Amino acid sequence: EYVVKFAWPSDKRHREGDLLKLAKERGVKGIAEWFNHEQVAIDGSRDTIASLRKGMKFGPPRKLSVKASWVDNGMESSRANSRTRSSFRGRSRSSVGRLTGLGITTSSTSISSGRKRKRDERFAPETGAIKRSRSDDSQVVAANAEPDVKENELENFNIHSIKEPEADSLAGCESETYGNRIHCCLVVSLAGRPLHTYRSVRELLEALRDAIAGHRSLLGDGKILHRDVSENNIIITKSAVKGAPKGRLIDLDLAKELDSIPSGASHRTGTMQFMAIKVLQGKGHTYRHDLESFFYVFIWMCVRYGHEDVVGREESTAPPKTSILRGWYTGTYAEIANIKRGHMVGFEDVTAEFAPEFSGLRGLAEELRNVLFRSQDLAPFTGTYKDRNIMYDGMANAFNKAISHLGRE
Repeated sequence: EYVVKFAWPSDKRHREGDLLKLAKERGVKGIAEWFNHEQVAIDGSRDTIASLRKGMKFGPPRKLSVKASWVDNGMESSRANSRTRSSFRGRSRSSVGRLTGLGITTSSTSISSGRKRKRDERFAPETGAIKRSRSDDSQVVAANAEPDVKENELENFNIHSIKEPEADSLAGCESETYGNRIHCCLVVSLAGRPLHTYRSVRELLEALRDAIAGHRSLLGDGKILHRDVSENNIIITKSAVKGAPKGRLIDLDLAKELDSIPSGASHRTGTMQFMAIKVLQGKGHTYRHDLESFFYVFIWMCVRYGHEDVVGREESTAPPKTSILRGWYTGTYAEIANIKRGHMVGFEDVTAEFAPEFSGLRGLAEELRNVLFRSQDLAPFTGTYKDRNIMYDGMANAFNKAISHLGRE
């Protein structure tokens, strides 16, 4: 089975296809497997936004009133417009027919149209996977950014941050006002199911555990950091052979090869409710922040889903009409970071909202929180260990322990 993905990435970003191909060559396991990729050509010409704008003249961009509540009033505002990164809506069928060199026939593929599943309105009015386009006016932030820990803590905790001295940004460049995007086609395997279609608690936990293992391989073997872990970027896969991953990490649109130069794109897009605290504060991105995002995905699943078909699949309960997790995606970046930090201290308020189906996973949630934030500290630890095995092994052991305690479902 193959999946075909059409997308319009910025020409300033690393190509997802290039990174997936590199990951395959380096023996990465547990992620989507590269088959082929190339830029789409229409009637012999490469399909780009620049080509669509050819011959058009643009005046200076209109300045919107700062009084509008949704206008981005600085890098910390989370009320920026979202963008769809993977879509071929509006393309004629003949456009798809002109794709060449992919090496497969359309009859053996499933086309990814970029359509998002309808969000569950019962949970809260705005609890879908909310993509935010984050404006990185971060040259100033990078200059003033504090390290993850103070200097006198280095000897005790052996902290290491992935080398990314400046956030990707073209802020202030006039050319970025009308930035160019290129139409790309990527073919990968294997196809899988969305995380929310889990068929049992065991399947959900195994998928999350194996996706984390895939992230570990991507970082260790592939030397690539994902940087966009979310509910929609983890899929459940069939295990064709014993020991094969039951969950895989997909979507390397925002990934970055370690020690490479900044990509130069002026916006970062992530899923707000899964962003790590330090990322929300504008700090450099490390493997720890992706693991923190996996943790938030787990919490999100336990609160949002599991309210139906509980107790013999006969009784059902409704999820809360409102949730404290609403604070994970509303407000400014600084406000959301502060809310998440507070939740890691008063964590029992979060686990109290677990759905009936996941009530038995509160202990796992506590263990995962302790691995990432250290329970003995009054203030949650948000730094990055130089020895990455501490957090990877800690999370893997916690998931394996919880899975072993589950009865046969």
